[in-house]
Amino acid sequence: MNYNFERRLMKKYPSLFRTDEDGNTVPSDCGIGVPEQWEEIIDSLCGSIVEYISTETKSVKTKNPFVLFKYFLHRRIWCPIHYILMDIANPYHSYRPKEGWKGFIPPDIQKKINQSKRTKIQSFLQRFTFVTIYPNGAWITVPACCDPVKIDHVKSKFGSLRFYIDGGDDAVHGMIRFAEYLCEQANKKNNKTLN
Repeated sequence: MNYNFERRLMKKYPSLFRTDEDGNTVPSDCGIGVPEQWEEIIDSLCGSIVEYISTETKSVKTKNPFVLFKYFLHRRIWCPIHYILMDIANPYHSYRPKEGWKGFIPPDIQKKINQSKRTKIQSFLQRFTFVTIYPNGAWITVPACCDPVKIDHVKSKFGSLRFYIDGGDDAVHGMIRFAEYLCEQANKKNNKTLN
């Protein structure tokens, strides 16, 4: 077991290790015992987990009933009206040839469309629907990985990495499986060079 490597990991990624009553980082229960050629892979794995936990977020609906009611009214009542009004105000209806558009719209007609009252009405409707009356706070951002990750045990078993943790989600466990694969490949490469 390489205690220096474990101490380096504890110093570099303290959030992955448990703490004592005084708040000091303590080693994992069974320690970290891996071959030296795997240390870079494990270091990268720990860095990936910490980066994922600290930066990955997801949007979820708020639990505030008042905001949810406003969001429901906006989506179910106002938005269908908005799309009907947008279709009525469509500036392309006035300029569309009877045989339909063939290829690009001529630049002179596009200029007229851009300057038409209907284009201004559509622009106003967009701002009104999705900026002015949109219920702010309907969707909130939360961390993608809610369970904190703590390292339990890291070891080599039958020539492959075993990285045991508490917490995490499917993405974290996917990172661990990938690191296990990389360690197996490094082991095979090392065995070939010895032979």
